[in-house]
Amino acid sequence: MKKWMIMLAAAAFVSGLAAAETFNSVYNDVQKLRNAGKRKEALAACKKAEKLAKNDLDKSRAYFFTGVLECETGDCAKGIETLRKTLEYYKHPHQKISCQFHIAYYLGALKKYDEAIAEMKQALVFGKGAQNSYLERAEVYICRYMLYQKKYKEAMAEARKVKARMPENQIMLLSVIFESAMKLGDKKTAQESVEKMLAIKCDTGSGYFTARRHGNHFYRVNKDYDKALACANEISANKKIARIYQLHGNFYAALTLEAMGKKAEAAAQWKILEKSGDKTFVPLAKKRLAPAKKAKK
Repeated sequence: MKKWMIMLAAAAFVSGLAAAETFNSVYNDVQKLRNAGKRKEALAACKKAEKLAKNDLDKSRAYFFTGVLECETGDCAKGIETLRKTLEYYKHPHQKISCQFHIAYYLGALKKYDEAIAEMKQALVFGKGAQNSYLERAEVYICRYMLYQKKYKEAMAEARKVKARMPENQIMLLSVIFESAMKLGDKKTAQESVEKMLAIKCDTGSGYFTARRHGNHFYRVNKDYDKALACANEISANKKIARIYQLHGNFYAALTLEAMGKKAEAAAQWKILEKSGDKTFVPLAKKRLAPAKKAKK
C-alpha cells in the first residue's frame, strides 16, 4: 500500500512537471515566433499560454506578451488594456517599470501624447531609486513627445536637462534638441547639435543613422552639399546597419545630388532604390525616373 502511494505521488509530481513544461514550451514558442517576425502566430501562442498558466508568474509573462503583440499587430487600444491587466500580477519594481513603459510607448504610438507623458512619468515613480534602462528611455520619450506636441522650447529645455546626466542617450537627446532648433529657426543650436551627434563614435544602430540623417538634412537645407552628400554616402555604404537604413542613405544621396544639379548621379541612386524591392522606395524611384525614361523614347 505504501509503495502504491509513493508511485501515485511520483506520478502526480511528474504530471505537475509536464504541465509546467507545457506552459514553458508554448511560452518559448512565443519568443521564437516573435523574433522571426511572425507576430500573429506569436499572439495565438500567447493565448494558448494564458490557458496553461498555473500561477501569477506564468500569467504575468503570458499577459505581458499578449499585450505587446496585440499592439504590434495593430490593436493598440486592446493591447494597452491587457498591459494594464498585467500590472496587477507584477510585484517587482523592474517588472512594473517595463510594463508601464510599454503602456506609455503604445499610447505615444496612438498619438495620445499627454497620456503617454503621464504614463512615462508613472514609470519613473515605479523606478524611483532603481537602475533600469527603461527609466532612461522614458525620460528620452517624454522629451520626444513634447517635440511631437510642437512644444519646441519645452522639449529642448527638457532634453538639455536630461542630457546632462545621461551619456548613454546623447544622440537621441541631441536629436530632440536639433529638431526643436530647426522648427524654431535656431540655426546655431541646430548646427551645434548635428556636429555633436556626428562626433559621437558609433558605427551601427539607430543612433548612427539618426546622426547622419540629421546631418544630411541640416547641410542640405543650408546648401552645404558636400557635407550633406558625405552623410548620405556614409549611411548607404555602411554594411553594419539595417538594409532599410542603407536605402534611406541612397534616398538622401539622390535628393542631395538633385539639389547639386547632378542629374545622372542622382538617377543612379534612384535606380538602386527602384531595384530594392522596398514598397516605399520602389514607387517613389519609378516616379522620379519616369520623365527621363519618357525622354529617351
